[in-house]
Amino acid sequence: MESPLLTAQQAATMLQLSPKWLLAQARAGAVPHHRFGRFVRFDEDELIAWVRSTGHFAGTSSPRR
Repeated sequence: MESPLLTAQQAATMLQLSPKWLLAQARAGAVPHHRFGRFVRFDEDELIAWVRSTGHFAGTSSPRR
């Protein structure tokens, strides 16, 4: 079964990010996304793989000094 396509709001909520930041990163080509005319959608599995590849996980923070 394929993962669902998410709106920017849904993807941002999943990643605990701002939708505005996520869309800006998509425009810059830094985040995997799919464009359908003026609509931008995010594949859940692709986003999870992207997060894992960055070494950062939503909901975790680096240790404070």
